[in-house]
Amino acid sequence: MHTSMDMDSPCQPASAGQEAVARFFIFLLQVVATWNIVGLLVERVAPGVADAISEAFWLTNISADPSLIWGLVNGLLASGFMRRQRAAMIGFVVIFQASTIALAVPLIPMWEDFVDVGAGEEQLSFYLFLGGTAFALVSVILLLWSLPAFPARLARGAWLRALAVGIGGAAIGYIYAYLSAVMAHHMPYLAAAK
Repeated sequence: MHTSMDMDSPCQPASAGQEAVARFFIFLLQVVATWNIVGLLVERVAPGVADAISEAFWLTNISADPSLIWGLVNGLLASGFMRRQRAAMIGFVVIFQASTIALAVPLIPMWEDFVDVGAGEEQLSFYLFLGGTAFALVSVILLLWSLPAFPARLARGAWLRALAVGIGGAAIGYIYAYLSAVMAHHMPYLAAAK
């Protein structure tokens, strides 16, 4: 019987370096998830400080804006990393890091245009993006190297159940939004569907 903690092969333990990489990303996800929640309070008191901290965390390509939803997502990823779930690591690499690399690829031919960016907010944003892209490249390489540190696999059929829950949740959310637009705002049925 397959469980959620099936191991690849017990003869191939992770090295100390691979464990250190796994622990670093666990810590990083926990810090960002905590900031997602605490940032909601900081944002009320000192919005400039909250923006600066969020921009600094964006170097990691993890959504760091104060938000309960992103706090939940990052907390769930951190929980998966702590349990050494390979699916959590692959999801982290694909959603946060590989997507940043994919966004950076079209910018490579336009490098000269971005180097001449004037001083100010645009130049800072550009350098933050370059730093985030460098972090993405390094983290993808390190996480793929540390794959033996994430031996836990999901139970058979867990991906399909998760996909069904996601599609069902999206359908319920769409129906709720549609009905609230129709009933609460007295919109015509066809106008609410657009």
